[in-house]
Amino acid sequence: MIHLLVVDDERAIRVLLVKILTKRGYQVSSASCGPEALRILEEEEIDLIVLDVVMKDIDGYSLCRQIKGIDDYQDIPVIFLTGEEGRSALINAYECGAVDFVQNQLMQVLC
Repeated sequence: MIHLLVVDDERAIRVLLVKILTKRGYQVSSASCGPEALRILEEEEIDLIVLDVVMKDIDGYSLCRQIKGIDDYQDIPVIFLTGEEGRSALINAYECGAVDFVQNQLMQVLC
């Protein structure tokens, strides 16, 4: 079973994503902040990270760079799912090591 890690500081979004992804047959862990995400990465074998850009403790780009800087995690694909818009957000996502960037209008409504 594919194990996903959802990282978002907005509880409503985390709960919604976990519910949707679990229904689709994925095993899902979630984190509300960067340090929690790193702890989960240490404890669990994660296959894919779904990461928000705008978070209170550390932005998603910085967390992605941090994850990609750790040898054991650098091959884990990261997908940004965010309400952020614009070309610069897309460029920043790919520059920090993401494999995809999904702009989601639902994220803007929930935030």
